[in-house]
Amino acid sequence: MAASIVKRVSRVKKLNVSHISARYKLLTGSRHFSTSKQWNNALVLGVYENESTDSIDFTGTARKFDEKADGKISQLLLTVKKPLKCGKTRTLHAVDPEFSSVLVTCIGKRGEGYDELETEDKGRESIRAAVATVLQLRELGENEIEVDSCGDTEASAEGCHLALFSYDDLKAEKSRKPAVRISCATRYSQDKNSMEKEWRKGAI
Repeated sequence: MAASIVKRVSRVKKLNVSHISARYKLLTGSRHFSTSKQWNNALVLGVYENESTDSIDFTGTARKFDEKADGKISQLLLTVKKPLKCGKTRTLHAVDPEFSSVLVTCIGKRGEGYDELETEDKGRESIRAAVATVLQLRELGENEIEVDSCGDTEASAEGCHLALFSYDDLKAEKSRKPAVRISCATRYSQDKNSMEKEWRKGAI
């Protein structure tokens, strides 16, 4: 009798561990792929702050990429029943063969603009702060990163470049930050030249 109970408990534990492991893999993906090819390309996508737990308010670029990925981005984000707040992120892996990591960052509420009381453009500041999370991708070892313009290409470029800047000229080689190449995700834009111009302006 006792031996039978022990076996049942052991079987339940194995099932629970298996379930938790499967759910974890769904949320985080895996950094190990069946192919021997190694790549470190990442993508940063923006979403707007949204109280709903049933839908994701994507930027234009993020929505089109989610469609390209057969809805995997929205599926994974909705699995966690906790909407992203401004500046918060989710890092996903193995959702698209082109990118080893996809970082989803919340850029605040739609329609935020200039605040006369605080004399700042809250929308632009939120975008700069949100895309500065490219630092997380550098820590993961990603060295090629495409970044969503998030509706303001210049502000997006400013946030990325300022976050990644590090004056390493006087440091020993082993102490220097790894080089990261960042570019604007223009693939779904109807006016790529204009976006690239704004990106260069923000990168200076």
